[in-house]
Parts: sequence; C-alpha cells; structure tokens
Amino acid sequence: MRYLITDTWNGEGYSDSDIEIREVDTYPSGHPKTHELQRKLIESILDIGNLKSIEINCNSITYQLDNDCQDAGVFHFEPLTDDILAVAIFPNICEREIIRDQETLEEYKSFVREALEEEYTEFEDSEIFNFCAHAKGMDESDLILREVQQWKPNQVKAS
Repeated sequence: MRYLITDTWNGEGYSDSDIEIREVDTYPSGHPKTHELQRKLIESILDIGNLKSIEINCNSITYQLDNDCQDAGVFHFEPLTDDILAVAIFPNICEREIIRDQETLEEYKSFVREALEEEYTEFEDSEIFNFCAHAKGMDESDLILREVQQWKPNQVKAS
C-alpha cells in the first residue's frame, strides 16, 4: 500500500517542506503496517537531535525542538488515493491541505501565481509547484504547492 507523507516544518529552511510517497507493507489481513512507517519517521526526527517533544497520532507525528525559536514540524501521512492531485503545505503553521479537485487546485495556483508576479517579471508555470508564496495560504500563512503524481507501486519518489 502506498502512503503520502507530507513533511511540514516551520524552522530555518521551511520552504523545503515537501511530500513523498512510501510503500508500506501489509499484514495478511490487508491492513497496512503503519507502525513501521511511524518508526521510520520517528527515526528521521530523532536524527535532528535537540528535541523537546514528540507526539504520535494515528495519521501524524508532531515534534518540537528545544530551542529559543520554537521550531517544530509535523509528518502527516495517509493512504495515497488516485483522486489526490496536490498538497497545499503551510509550513510556518505546520499544516497542509490535500487537494482532490481541479477547482481548489486552480485557486491555490492563482495565489502562487500572484506571489510569483509580485517577485518576478517572468516565470514558468511549472515553477508554481516549487515556490514558497509568502502570506498567501490559510490565515495568511505561507503556501507551497506540491504536485502528487501517481507512481508505480514499487517506486518511491519525492516531488
């Protein structure tokens, strides 16, 4: 079973918040072994070091660093379905929205286009999915769009 992992991070380099697709083994009953996915994500968090807290929920892992900036992050994970078009990441508030319809995707793309126009005289439409649009997301948070592509089941790839 494939899972969509969204990494939201509000610390230095938050515009690198991203998504990836991971294959998750299943039990003979067909249920996914999400505890293995959680373990791998926790290991990557522990590699950061200087942790203040980790909170494990059924579809996310939240962590906070022990520093003056109150840097924090969340790994959101959920089964990858064919209707997922993109993810809107709001890195400075460690949130995300799964985009499943073209109308919502076009709305978010227009916010990013507006931010690109404010910063550059020329840009390619393909840059929409890689640009961090400041104060254009929910509650005027920053917005990063990541396109979700449906890869072959054995392929793991970050967008």
